[in-house]
Amino acid sequence: MRFTKFAFLAALLLLAATARNTTADQTIYADALTNAWEDWSWATVSLTATSPVYSGTHAIRVTPGAWEALRLNHAAMDTTGYSNLMFRIHGGATGGQLLLVQALRGTTPQTAVNLPPLTNTWQLLTLNLSALAVSNVSDFTGFWIQDRSGAAQPAFFVDAIALQGAPPTPPATNAPALIVIDAARDRHPIDPRIYGVAFASTGTLAALTAPLNRSGGNSETRYNWQTNAHNHAMDWYFESLADDSPIPGAAADAFVAATRAANADAMLTIPMIGWAPTLGPNRQRRASYSIAKYGAQTANDWEWFADAGNGIRTSNGQPITTNNPNDANMPVGVDFQSNWVQHLVGAWGTSATGGVRYYCLDNEHSIWHETHRDVHPAGATMEEIRDRMTTYATMAKSIDPAALTVGPE
Repeated sequence: MRFTKFAFLAALLLLAATARNTTADQTIYADALTNAWEDWSWATVSLTATSPVYSGTHAIRVTPGAWEALRLNHAAMDTTGYSNLMFRIHGGATGGQLLLVQALRGTTPQTAVNLPPLTNTWQLLTLNLSALAVSNVSDFTGFWIQDRSGAAQPAFFVDAIALQGAPPTPPATNAPALIVIDAARDRHPIDPRIYGVAFASTGTLAALTAPLNRSGGNSETRYNWQTNAHNHAMDWYFESLADDSPIPGAAADAFVAATRAANADAMLTIPMIGWAPTLGPNRQRRASYSIAKYGAQTANDWEWFADAGNGIRTSNGQPITTNNPNDANMPVGVDFQSNWVQHLVGAWGTSATGGVRYYCLDNEHSIWHETHRDVHPAGATMEEIRDRMTTYATMAKSIDPAALTVGPE
């Protein structure tokens, strides 16, 4: 499982210290570069932009091409006594720029810190020098703010740049610290559902006495219960494959039966991506990236379906972005999955009477644009997943109110 994106803010974008600093802040830019700082940029830069400006009369305008950067340089300096690099940044009229910050020791770049997409307002960013790997070093020579998209981006603006002095060290106390550990306090049993497994057989569930069995993963994002078929996405050449039986819902029903036989609860994945696999005549495989249709690709299913490519062009090594998602899939909505939940309740009863108790709201939405790029090439937004989860959870609960919906991944 991969984790979407912005959890680093809590650790890297810190509030300015409120305590009195032992070292005075060092201004880097305020209307002009100061304190022997120099512009060594390899992006198009103006140090005298007049709009927008955060304070004073000027700000720095940066117009970056692919991987280009604003670089501010200083002779090797000691960062002892400094805690943070802080600056104001503005995304111009549109915002959305994707940037990173990287500090240098001598000529060696240190840890890169990705910034969140810029907005069209001034933001204060305070980056801890430890996160930039230049805390308490004697050879700090500056930093750059660089494009991380690999493409030209609109101009952005930077102002009020400074190194922030560290707060004072608390005075030592003569009294030893007293730590009391009470191992018997606030004890409670571990929830047995933490020991669940995925795709276990009846025998494995019984041997482990596991209480929960999950049917999940990339292929469950595209399960067509009506034709009993899966699309295996990036895991296997974006192919739509028939399961063993043509009976609607057979694969899921077999999973529930095997799970119930071991007195465990089944957790089934409700697809939310909006596409389901289709099959050819006689349940033949279909490919999202047909080599015959889209040209030579860097890999293919040489063993079972040679026409199924991996979606990467041989000519330039780039992903194919012009494919028709209907080649191996069809659009479906919440009604399609509602019929499946109704089928499950009809086959196994409600969750209160031993039927399916848990419904997982799809799988790894944050990487749909990679694992399922043939049908969802754009990254899912928070609002998109919020709305889908609300819609599909409401649907499942309307059919089986006692069932539990699980999310977000």
